Amino acid sequence: MRSKLAIVLTLLAATLLVYWQCGSHEFIILDDHSYVTLNPEIQGGLNWPGIRWAFSAASMEATGNWHPVTWLSHMADIQLFALNPAGHHLTNVCLHAANAALLFLALSAMSGALWCSAAVAAIFALHPLHVESVAWVSERKDVLSTFFWMLTMLCYASYARRPRPAPYLAALAAFCLGLMAKPMLVTLPLVLLCLDVWPLRRSAAALSAGAAPAPDPAASPAFPRRGFGALLLEKLPFLGITALFCAIALYSQGKGHMANLAEYPLAFRLYNGLLGYRGYLSKAFWPTDLAVFYPFPVLGSLRPALGCILLLLGISVPVLFNRRRRPYLLVGWLWFLVTLVPVIGIVQVGGQSMADRYMYVPLVGLSIMVVWGFAELAARLPGGRAIAAAAAVALLASLSLATWRQLGYWQNSRALLEHTLQVTSGNAFIENLLGTELFEQGRYPEALPHFQAALRINPRNELAHYRVGIISMMRGDLEGAADHLSLALYLNPASERSGNARAMLERCRTLLQKNAAQSGAKAP
Repeated sequence: MRSKLAIVLTLLAATLLVYWQCGSHEFIILDDHSYVTLNPEIQGGLNWPGIRWAFSAASMEATGNWHPVTWLSHMADIQLFALNPAGHHLTNVCLHAANAALLFLALSAMSGALWCSAAVAAIFALHPLHVESVAWVSERKDVLSTFFWMLTMLCYASYARRPRPAPYLAALAAFCLGLMAKPMLVTLPLVLLCLDVWPLRRSAAALSAGAAPAPDPAASPAFPRRGFGALLLEKLPFLGITALFCAIALYSQGKGHMANLAEYPLAFRLYNGLLGYRGYLSKAFWPTDLAVFYPFPVLGSLRPALGCILLLLGISVPVLFNRRRRPYLLVGWLWFLVTLVPVIGIVQVGGQSMADRYMYVPLVGLSIMVVWGFAELAARLPGGRAIAAAAAVALLASLSLATWRQLGYWQNSRALLEHTLQVTSGNAFIENLLGTELFEQGRYPEALPHFQAALRINPRNELAHYRVGIISMMRGDLEGAADHLSLALYLNPASERSGNARAMLERCRTLLQKNAAQSGAKAP
């Protein structure tokens, strides 16, 4: 018990130490306005009209998601901290630290492997891939929903040890709250089935004489065995709730937030999904060039997709071959594959090809594979414990330094967007966003090159044409302004900017005619 308490306190302290700099960060231009700073329902704090709005269908319009628990948490932050960004950021940090502690408690309760569980939780706490989920106020839904994910696992471990209504209902309640924070939990029932196989070993079919023992000195706890049918039956309430929330998510995201097949054909989505799995594996094991927005790849040769298929098969085949002796490999691999399915791009929401935040939960599966595998290997080597301890310290120190550095890019919008442009290419969305950030600060000469870069990448960018038109008009380039404003109106005549664009275009034409008349030339 003392060891568990010491590990929990160490995890909390290490996470808070590494992430504490978030307290000096600002809100950013990406989504923080719609979630917090310019959202009138959130601005009122915790009150009855706001609570009613959070649970209503109207709240879906803001972000395309129905996540009332997330809205309530933002309202609570406003109530406590007003618009001081430090409080909002540190709430995310505290939730992330709690998630790491809960992950450790759940894994250790299921496996009895104290130090392996601690290592997985420490990787979760300190990996730089998780910076986006923690340092971005708008990603409160990520850390908050995962809090309930981990709480569900912990309650489920208690139920599996001694099946009774109270822990089962507690797991079900935590699951529902997590789904009301973010629908990412729709894959949790499948993960629970995997955990029944290992480390819970509740499925009689999963127990074989050749199965590897727990690498920690502590004995693996015994859980009552049940047939697969019984295990599936007890998941039916979870699966029923999942189906309901999948329907809600599809409905809410379909209200103008979900890309259609004409824009992103199914073949392209499959291609991008395969490349996404490779990208996530790469970022997990070599977390460099992390960005807040990754543009879509160019669909050209099929070789990259075939390479990704070979990579996935190259991992899946030995994992299946070792499913009896090393069940942790299969469970960890399925955890990774399954939990990424909702966000791999088959149902495309947004214009990103992948996102660091999508690895917040899937990374746990890969960590289980690596940690338990290394622990088994170290147990066979002379001085293996010392080697494992030294490797763990070196790894966690490297992850901490990388996370600290990555956090620095999130201090404000400009630092974040400039870093993203440095580590990605062909990123019209970020060029446009950085131009907008500078434009709104009145720094028009600095904003112009970014809008022009966005147009070189995507000449049909209505907003960039509109902003270039405004800046050109300010600089006295009336012909250029008229051209860009005309294109903006042609590309999106129903834009919220269209009224102003028409007025400015008429002003440009009037001035051009006046100048032509004054010079004696025929007006264009």
